[in-house]
Amino acid sequence: MARIYKTRTWHDQLSPSMEEMELLALEAYAHLPEEFRQLTGDIVI
Repeated sequence: MARIYKTRTWHDQLSPSMEEMELLALEAYAHLPEEFRQLTGDIVI
């Protein structure tokens, strides 16, 4: 899931916005096994 950018410079990059963080969290959660997601119950992302 991690992406490595060998040619990208990071000194001028901004951190993700709250909306981008939410999308990252939703995408990561969606890739968890269904069995695990059932165990987590109703979580708010």
